[in-house]
Amino acid sequence: MPDRIVALSVGFPGVCRVLEEGEKLGLWRFIRLEDGTPIPPADVFIFGAWNPDYNNLIQVLREHHPKAKIGVLWTSSSGEVGFEPMEQAWLAGVIRASAIDFVWFGHSALAKLFPEKGFFAPYPLCLEPMPALGTRDGDYFTLCVPQTVKKNIVGQLTAASIIQTMRPDLKLMTNIEVPRMFHDRLRFAQVGWLLRPEYDVLMRGSVLNLHCTWAETFGYQPAEAALMGIPSVTSATIPWAHADQMATPNDPEGIAQIARHLMSKTSEEVRDRMVSWARQANAILRQRLESL
Repeated sequence: MPDRIVALSVGFPGVCRVLEEGEKLGLWRFIRLEDGTPIPPADVFIFGAWNPDYNNLIQVLREHHPKAKIGVLWTSSSGEVGFEPMEQAWLAGVIRASAIDFVWFGHSALAKLFPEKGFFAPYPLCLEPMPALGTRDGDYFTLCVPQTVKKNIVGQLTAASIIQTMRPDLKLMTNIEVPRMFHDRLRFAQVGWLLRPEYDVLMRGSVLNLHCTWAETFGYQPAEAALMGIPSVTSATIPWAHADQMATPNDPEGIAQIARHLMSKTSEEVRDRMVSWARQANAILRQRLESL
């Protein structure tokens, strides 16, 4: 018997996270193409984002599985595509390609822009096993993001310095390389990219997490923090965020004010709101996949 859905991707970290979460929920089988794992038969093949190397593999799948549907999971929002001209060209090619039957967008606006192939569905988030709640007893807060323009690095570091005027006891723990302009204006420690056990320990002791970015389709980093009970300041680009945790990325003072408010939230409240959203999103995604 073929698998109902097989997801395939090269090693894009954000894309692979979506596909890993869906596999945990039993929505599909996920194969990392660089691992060299044989691709089994399936009714539906979903490619993670886009890589030109997919073209040859799609041709092979069409020859060997002519009745299967082939689609693309497009994980960039319209804002993220705006930051990356190459992605604009790739997306246009995906929409034009006759070999691609559908495009799953994680951003509803792009699904409306390309209704001939596109549909919107939220991303999966596995809730089992539930992580232990954080202690939030550390003397620090966190900023753990890739060092890219869309992550609003300077804006969030400026906000961090303002947070420290309100809470001088708090140090910023971050994976990014902090620009020199902040070195004598911000108390911080760089932790680099941590292994998962070390990262979990760091997050569970944090009193607050920053993720107020310019463009997202989901935001797994603040979502996993929320499942530990750690609140995050976000922007409105995060689909599951509540109004009381959203700030304008270009307003560091506003980010700091939201941060002060969130530090009073209980860990249970932070987690419960995330769990409620994820259960609904997982159900919607499952229903949408059944129609493929």
